[in-house]
Amino acid sequence: MIASAKSMKWFLSRMVFVLLLSGICLPLACCVAPKGGQVRSRVWPPGPNPARIVWTGAARAPQDLEITPGFWEGIWRRVAGDQQEGLSRPYGVHADCRQRILVVDPLKKGVHLFDRDQKRYYFIGGGGPFRHPIGVTEDEDNVAYVTDAAAGAVYRFNLGERVPTPFVEGLKRPTGIVYNPRNKLIYVTDTLAGEVVGYDRKGKEALRFGRIGSGKGEFNLPTDLAVDTEGRIYVTDPLNARIQIFTSAGGYLKQFGEAGDTPGYFGKAKGIAVNSEGHIYVCDAMYDRIQVFDFQGRLLLTFGTTGSGQGEFWMPSGIAIDKDDNIYIADTFNNRIQLLGYVWLD
Repeated sequence: MIASAKSMKWFLSRMVFVLLLSGICLPLACCVAPKGGQVRSRVWPPGPNPARIVWTGAARAPQDLEITPGFWEGIWRRVAGDQQEGLSRPYGVHADCRQRILVVDPLKKGVHLFDRDQKRYYFIGGGGPFRHPIGVTEDEDNVAYVTDAAAGAVYRFNLGERVPTPFVEGLKRPTGIVYNPRNKLIYVTDTLAGEVVGYDRKGKEALRFGRIGSGKGEFNLPTDLAVDTEGRIYVTDPLNARIQIFTSAGGYLKQFGEAGDTPGYFGKAKGIAVNSEGHIYVCDAMYDRIQVFDFQGRLLLTFGTTGSGQGEFWMPSGIAIDKDDNIYIADTFNNRIQLLGYVWLD
């Protein structure tokens, strides 16, 4: 009876400590812009030009996206020491049409799933099978695909069941990944091989293009991928300081970019995405900025600088754009994602 009383006393004291700690710490972790217009969000370009991009928030944890666990679930997570819900080194990011954000976390060896519609958070991984996950995409059947650079493999899981299983193995170093709804293929950059490989949803290879080099259609350690509404494939070719564009069948179309530290040039191109107007967004991890180009490779806008404030970055790595042209950027060494909106002009 004495042992039981001591155990109960320890448990209750532990609960008080956890609740006090959570009450102190959680508000500090939140980095979403305050509601009610207390703080004006940054916009780009600055006035007097019409704003095209507006900062809408940032998130390091589910609470920053107004996703909170139930009372007992929250207590259990803290008692068990479950700290997986905080972002550590976000890289690949994907946002779908159901208000879900997938963020790959190589340091924690898993994928964070923020379901804003259902107000639920999940961490996929946590002990296996991922070794060094990098990129993520999703098809229209709610199946996510994740590249694992260290395993030389691609894994997949249904967003309802969230159990990763092997999809493709035997690659040298897979990094970027994108699903093309036009032809139902999943494209993967095999960085060390200097190739892009396309697979059907059964994991069968359908096409392969590229080789190591600096000529048209050749790559020097290609990384990230994007697809536009026409099904064209965009590849970041960072050591050649350029972006290359291909048909869905892998036919070379064009390229733009060259090395430099001024706007319109690239230091180290990483994440890439294309919005509904065909504007191409490229993360430049070396100079902590995002650059926006048209299909001809002409610079339209650049935003971002080094720092930890609104629209400031410390190695932006991944970028995604949803169906409403909202923008999600993995701000890797600030341990967060930043959310921005696109302003349509009449």
